[in-house]
Amino acid sequence: GTGLVRGVVARDALRGRLATWNFHFQSASPCRGYTSSADEGDKDDDSTWEELQAAGIPVNPCNSPQHPAALAGVPLAAGEMNKSIQESYDAHSLCFVCGNAHPDGLNLKSFRSEEDSEHPSDLRSVVTVSDNYQGLPGIVSTGILDSLMICHGSWQAGIALMDKAILPRPPLTLTKSFSVQIQNRLPPGTKVEIITRAIDIEDKREPYSVKVTMELREAGGIAGRGGAGGAGDEAEVVVFAAGEAVYQKVGAVRSMW
Repeated sequence: GTGLVRGVVARDALRGRLATWNFHFQSASPCRGYTSSADEGDKDDDSTWEELQAAGIPVNPCNSPQHPAALAGVPLAAGEMNKSIQESYDAHSLCFVCGNAHPDGLNLKSFRSEEDSEHPSDLRSVVTVSDNYQGLPGIVSTGILDSLMICHGSWQAGIALMDKAILPRPPLTLTKSFSVQIQNRLPPGTKVEIITRAIDIEDKREPYSVKVTMELREAGGIAGRGGAGGAGDEAEVVVFAAGEAVYQKVGAVRSMW
């Protein structure tokens, strides 16, 4: 009947869009695509960052002192501020959580964490969720907490792959699995931070994947981070949620801009 025909047409259209999307993101890249570190053998990371910079490729657009290029000796841009990961690599994104161009989004901004110099790929973001996203009076919807952690974690996975492969831009990664424990309810208007760490990178064969630990907590203190960092006793802060996710690399670059 008509319903069956419509279903077949919709299915074929979806398959066509997915095939086109996969081809576009896997092949069309303004920079060198992601390759496993095993594919390229031994190399001098410091000299590779310097070679990219010498070729006119902006290797540290966020101007972060924690970027591996900066740690390798590539100088920061004088007089420029440290920019967010989102502004640096996907300035025109309409993502509801982190999109710079979304007029009514959550405005998540992620930066390389400066808490642990041994893990320069760690990310940290600070955000305040307004009253508009209450699930119940005085409680931010759990779905918003999930969204913040998943989105921030996706950037973490991309940055970790980028740093390991010595690339100027992060690849596109999407969530494969996600688990979370809600430890406290979040009141609207509370300034919180999300901290993440890539604890396992599988990049010997496609599909590459990254396991990320994450924590959403009250901003401004140090607490045990459930795998996203070390434990600290300097200040007791409220942890609202902690989780873990696995992301898969599905495209050569996250954004074509």
